[in-house]
Amino acid sequence: MSIHPGQYRLSRIQLINWGTFEGSVDIPVAREGFLVTGGSGSGKSTLIDAVTAVLLPGDRVRFNAAAQANTPRGKGRNLVSYIRGAWRSREDHASGTVVATYLRPKATYSVVGLTYDDGDGGAHTLVAMFYLKSGHNSPAEVSRFYGLFPGDQTAYDLVEYLGSGIDKRRIKATHKKATFSENHSVFAGKFRQRLGIASEETQYLLHRAQSAKDLQSLDDLFRDYMLEEPGTFGFADTAVEQFRDLEGAYEKVEDIKSQVAALEPLVGLQHKKGEAQKAREHTTALKRALRTVGNRIKRDEQEVLVRRFTVEHDEASSRLESAAKRLTHVREMERFARDAVEDTLGAKHGELSARREAAADNAERTEAHRARLVDAVEGIGGQAPESAEDFLVLSNAARVITDEYPAARAELEAASQEAVAARTRAADEHEAADRELRALSRGTSNIDSRLLEVRERMCQDLGLNLRDVPFAGELIDPVDPEWEPVVQRLLGGLAATLLVESGILPRIREWIHAEHLGTRLVVSGVRTGDDHSSPRLAHNALPRKVNVIASPFQGWLQVELGRNHNILCVNGPAELAELGPRDAGVTIRGLRRFAQRTGDSTERLEKDDRRRLGDRSSYRLGSTNHDKIELLRQQVKQTDGKMQAAIHRQQEAKTRIDALDRELRAAELILSTSWAQVNTAVARQAVADLDRSLQELQTTPEAAELSARLQTAAAELAEAEAQWTQAHRDESVTANQQDSARKELESLRQIPEAEVEDAVARELETRLTDATRRIHAGNVDERSNMLREELDSEIAGFDSTLSRANTQITSTLSSYLQKWPAEQADLLPQPEYLGEALNRLGALRGDRLAEFTSKFLGLMNDMSTRNLGQIARALRNARREIEERIDPINRSLERSEFNTDRFLHIQVRDRRGEVVQEFQRDLDDAISGGLSTNDEKQAFARYQVIARIIRRVGSKDSADIRWRNLVLDTRRHVSFIGLERDKEGRTINTYVDSTSLSGGQAQKLVFFCLAAALRYQLAEPGAQYPTFATVILDEAFDRADPAFTRQTMDVFASFGFHMVLATPLKLIQTLGSYVGATIVVSYREAPDEQGEIRGTSRLSRIEAV
Repeated sequence: MSIHPGQYRLSRIQLINWGTFEGSVDIPVAREGFLVTGGSGSGKSTLIDAVTAVLLPGDRVRFNAAAQANTPRGKGRNLVSYIRGAWRSREDHASGTVVATYLRPKATYSVVGLTYDDGDGGAHTLVAMFYLKSGHNSPAEVSRFYGLFPGDQTAYDLVEYLGSGIDKRRIKATHKKATFSENHSVFAGKFRQRLGIASEETQYLLHRAQSAKDLQSLDDLFRDYMLEEPGTFGFADTAVEQFRDLEGAYEKVEDIKSQVAALEPLVGLQHKKGEAQKAREHTTALKRALRTVGNRIKRDEQEVLVRRFTVEHDEASSRLESAAKRLTHVREMERFARDAVEDTLGAKHGELSARREAAADNAERTEAHRARLVDAVEGIGGQAPESAEDFLVLSNAARVITDEYPAARAELEAASQEAVAARTRAADEHEAADRELRALSRGTSNIDSRLLEVRERMCQDLGLNLRDVPFAGELIDPVDPEWEPVVQRLLGGLAATLLVESGILPRIREWIHAEHLGTRLVVSGVRTGDDHSSPRLAHNALPRKVNVIASPFQGWLQVELGRNHNILCVNGPAELAELGPRDAGVTIRGLRRFAQRTGDSTERLEKDDRRRLGDRSSYRLGSTNHDKIELLRQQVKQTDGKMQAAIHRQQEAKTRIDALDRELRAAELILSTSWAQVNTAVARQAVADLDRSLQELQTTPEAAELSARLQTAAAELAEAEAQWTQAHRDESVTANQQDSARKELESLRQIPEAEVEDAVARELETRLTDATRRIHAGNVDERSNMLREELDSEIAGFDSTLSRANTQITSTLSSYLQKWPAEQADLLPQPEYLGEALNRLGALRGDRLAEFTSKFLGLMNDMSTRNLGQIARALRNARREIEERIDPINRSLERSEFNTDRFLHIQVRDRRGEVVQEFQRDLDDAISGGLSTNDEKQAFARYQVIARIIRRVGSKDSADIRWRNLVLDTRRHVSFIGLERDKEGRTINTYVDSTSLSGGQAQKLVFFCLAAALRYQLAEPGAQYPTFATVILDEAFDRADPAFTRQTMDVFASFGFHMVLATPLKLIQTLGSYVGATIVVSYREAPDEQGEIRGTSRLSRIEAV
């Protein structure tokens, strides 16, 4: 009677061209069990792998699994090696690679047939057909076709359809009762249904059991064979993959924030610049309106003066008219009195009176001459003469002054001219420094302003971008402060070289030819696409003292420095003398030695001290110019001080010249005057003598009365004449004042006036009166000049503020573009691009930052709630899910005695270590609400936790890979304990690990559980034995002793399994009683009919005893 009728067992294996089995091989398999044995390398596993090639799809097949357990996937045997019949590997000395030698190197096919018989008249044959074209050696190039035949089908009958490929149409037409598919999963679904294999998982479990020869513990069994790789690895791979998007979003947000921070200072600089510009414009408006307001003040006051002088003239005219009438009357009365005196005293009185008037006139003239002389003498610091001797001394001093005057005045004129020249030089230096300052403030260059102006004009005319035609100095940064003065001096010429790409050189050449540049320009056309390999440099070579910044010209500049400026930097002349004849060198003080030319032993030295070494105003190198701008500001300030000092010296010379001229005029007046002309004592004595003579003539009472009358009349006449003279003078003065005031008013009214706002006018009037109690025509010009100087100073201050703001803007934009060079298409490091930069800042602050922040937060929520959440849930649920997987196995174990009246029960225990628990805590932090994404600060802190997890999970570092396997492989988070119980459920023995068991006990424990698991998967519910019974063990018991081997076989026999074993020859006697047939596989290498050595496998059968 058949063993276990209704149970499908493998009954036949058919091979055609499989591995080292040439031609057709037909192997009947005994229902009682089947043993395949042979020497190492004979082909036992080749036979077992043929079964695997039918039962499993190509992407899940691991051939020779027992022997290659530690071989990486993709290495070792594969489907192609079996189809081709690879039988040896040799090194190809030409290519240095190891190549296989094939039995079937050209187009070929392989067929494997497996027949399963239920022992009750039912059978099914599974056939896999493979075809490889000539030259095809990749598993992907294999043509596959699978068939499920009812009954016992002979595989060789299909060979006729495989001559030049798989003729699927003819096969299907011939075998209509069979089912065929190119898709293994469809094929597997069919045969699993027919053979009673419950699921695909069961199918893979059978395959894994095939290589279970080394199982020594329950942990090994359940982790490596019973439990699938947990989904945590897939979740982690997905998380790592999707983290790239999250990381990209985070980096984009951080990049935008960094850009915002880099551009943020521009807002304040714009405000500062706007305020300064507004204040400058207001101050300029005040300055423009100053003349108009001053003229208006003078005009208003002049109108008041005109009105006042008109009133005063009217009053003076009235007084003159009254004085004239009184003078006429008094003069008449004086004439009557004089006539009465002359009639009484005679002609002598008239003569004495006339002489007395003449003497009085002379005394008056003498007094006037003396007053002028005294003013002149006191004006030059002298004293008025009181005697003829004093006057002689004064005259001699005057002659000395006139004699020395020409030389003294010439000396002062020379000093004045020198001051004018110094002022001119200072003004020129001030203008040059100011021009350089204005030019450099527009950018970051240290190149001379004239060269910058030429480049700017050229770019405007040719439509070029300034950054496309840099000067070499703009691309070279000195990096050694100690050597920078020498580097700046030696590379100054190269620094001023304009670099252009060779493609635009013709246009630039034409432009330079047609233009008058006003300066010297050197241009180098560079092929930026060429490979520029710089020579090797000594450690102290001058090119190592600089850094060439990244640009299209970087390579060329490095070569230029290495070839033409490879100068060795040494401390002093002694080290300079020690250099080789072909070495150029320079000392720290700028002494240069040139390399000797071939055939010329002349040693040439040079030191260019036309400028002081370290004079920063001559520096041309550097991608930024902050230091040079600050130096130029100091130079502008210093030259302004020089101008003011020269002006002061000029004014002082003019003051001394004026004083010298006054001395000359005084000396000339002294020399043109005699002592008699200024001797007032003699003149006054003459008048006194004539007064005595008249007094003596008037001694009679009548004469005295008449004289008294005459004197009274004369006095009244003198008074009337004086009143008239004063009134006439007052009338003339007031008339002149009135006329002058009217003319001045008319002149002021003729001056054109600019339109001045009332507020501006009021502010100017207030500022004009700040330093004086009242502003009027007499001081308005002086105050206006003072205020104009104040306004000029304020404007200069605002210009300085604007210049500093522009420098800071340039520096900010330069730093920004160095970090984000892609923005150079729309921005340049120039103040004119402030608006574009602020627009960029606004866009970054607004939509861009919000957009990427929103994207980042969304991706992070998705990452934490889905990907990491899946991992966290899987870790939390791992033990429960494993226990659920073990429950059916425990139920299967309850149906078979492990020992007499005892049953085995598997218990799952937690064995998570601190590393796993720490990982779970990190996951909880990443996915819990403790770090919310509603608050951006919290969200970014949460990202750091997530990033730390993902980066380590995705790391390729060997330590991180071990950590990843530890924390994600939930199979390692538990251990499996065997409890041996009696029928009442009492625990008799506990098997924690294999170390407490003998080898046989451990192997029995493990294989008992494996058999129970297979029975659970393969048996119908409630059935004692499985429906599909064949279990294949490859390399079984190769290191076990006979007792262990028999224990294991007894376990599988007790569970009703059909065992197909591939073992070494030494186990034939031990296993003979457990199988119904044995075949021996042998391998030999021998010449074929053509004399070529070929390695093939053969079978021989050993009948059961």
